[in-house]
Amino acid sequence: MSLQRRFLAPENFELAWDKVAANRGCAGVDRETIAAFGRRKHTALPHLRRAVANGTYRPLPLRQLFIPKAKGGWRELNIPTVRDRIVQQALLQVLHPVMEPQFEPASFAYRPGRSHLMAVRQVAHWRDKGYDWILDADIVKYFANIQHERLLAEVQERVDLPWMLALVRAWVSVGVLTKEGILLPQKGVPQGSVISPILANVYLDDFDETLSAQGRRLVRFADDFVVMSRSRQWLLEGQAEVARLLDEMGLALHPEKTRITHFDHGFRFLGHAFSGDLIVPIKKPKRAQPALIDPQPDLKLVHGESMSGQPTMMQQALVEALKAQQQPIPPPLFVVLGYQVRRDRLVEIESDEVEWSNGMSSLYVVQQGTYLQKEQGRFILNPPKEASLEIPIREVERILVFGNVQLSTAVIGTCLQLSIPVIFLSQLGEYKGHLWSAESPDLVVETAQFKRQAEVPAMLLRRIQNKPPLFFLQ
Repeated sequence: MSLQRRFLAPENFELAWDKVAANRGCAGVDRETIAAFGRRKHTALPHLRRAVANGTYRPLPLRQLFIPKAKGGWRELNIPTVRDRIVQQALLQVLHPVMEPQFEPASFAYRPGRSHLMAVRQVAHWRDKGYDWILDADIVKYFANIQHERLLAEVQERVDLPWMLALVRAWVSVGVLTKEGILLPQKGVPQGSVISPILANVYLDDFDETLSAQGRRLVRFADDFVVMSRSRQWLLEGQAEVARLLDEMGLALHPEKTRITHFDHGFRFLGHAFSGDLIVPIKKPKRAQPALIDPQPDLKLVHGESMSGQPTMMQQALVEALKAQQQPIPPPLFVVLGYQVRRDRLVEIESDEVEWSNGMSSLYVVQQGTYLQKEQGRFILNPPKEASLEIPIREVERILVFGNVQLSTAVIGTCLQLSIPVIFLSQLGEYKGHLWSAESPDLVVETAQFKRQAEVPAMLLRRIQNKPPLFFLQ
């Protein structure tokens, strides 16, 4: 049976669901919990498997959460949806038998039948063989700095299957839902994803092979590793080689966590203190379950109904342009990515008569911190970290302001004088109010109607399709 058939087998998806359910975990950006998926498993699981088989499956962005670190600061978690975790687990189950024999013995993390205690015992084994000089090393933000194209090339070298590579590419590039919007990554793999550990091992497999030769011994657990030698001189030369190898992969040694030492001087590795012949576990005090901080507690993200299947060429081009700017894509533009924002509660306004008139040119100001001012016959947009943009006032018939955007007094006066409506919305697109000239007879016609927050992305999509807006500050 081919790898793809084993992957798509109903029993493989059933097993994947069982493992995801057993691991528990919180909901993703769609807010669907494991319990909710479980209640409709008999229909949801076959539907998910068919979507993967026919090529219409697309992952949703990752949910960003923060937990406090013991020494201060915050650790970021990026959580896939339950359905995405199931698909990743299903692929992992058929990939492990293929990938596992190819990995080097020096690698101990994220592998069946291996553990950090085995890595500790391996260090002791090489010590007893006379390898008593240590390069104790750590990679700077390893998961966050994995280069996508190199990773995909490494995966392809081991399993050259287009359908599988397409899934891996989708998972590592899907983006993270942050407070400011969806951040599309230029590099890195999310630590919260089921598939990431095996990808992390694939990425460093050639590194493991190189450092395990030439009179040195490597013991690696994820991004934490030691290189052992009988000679300090070997390690002085070896450290330069390690730095060079990592640099070729877009990685770097952590300067404060990397040093050359000897067993007699002692060092710590994987929660154990090594000193001479002694190995002592370092017991950490038990901590209460940390509270999770969710930057978007009320936001629910789903695939847009009109965006089922693969994105169009226009959507792909827009996404690439936004991604190149390396800035979060704000909620009003989620529709370009094929997503919709939903909330359980309604966002009401008093009037149910108003509607948008057709054919108007609109200025959408969505980048947070932008300052809009007026000079002679032009509106000047001043985003916080980009060059200013000038737009002739005569070309603007409506301004939509999303979130933290400032308007100068001159802009407000000009809009009142020329009857240019200014609609104020939250960053998520909720209607907040409007600025309108008292002399205009068309207030009812020109005020936005928002029954739900989800109407904003739909309206933006219609505007993009029918007549591109003058400006999307993203």
